[in-house]
Amino acid sequence: TFRSHPQDGRWNLSVAVVLTKLDLIVLIRNFGDEGSATVGSVDVSCRSQLRVWGFENMIRALDQRFSRVGYFAISPRGSGPFSAGSPLRWLLTDEG
Repeated sequence: TFRSHPQDGRWNLSVAVVLTKLDLIVLIRNFGDEGSATVGSVDVSCRSQLRVWGFENMIRALDQRFSRVGYFAISPRGSGPFSAGSPLRWLLTDEG
């Protein structure tokens, strides 16, 4: 079905931004320790790294246009918040 543009400009949708292939360029360690990281701490690390890479406007635009935005760094061999299923689990919950 067609959805009209929301009056306040913010869609009531969740968006997962997923950073992949970080293990190949040895950057995955910049997003936290697999043994102690949480989904929240990885989100903060991803946002921080994206700002360093010049994506501040993208982060701001997503936060302004969607009700929930989560950032994930995944690895094929990752576990916990670094597992490939982490973004999907987050999307299927109502947690922040």
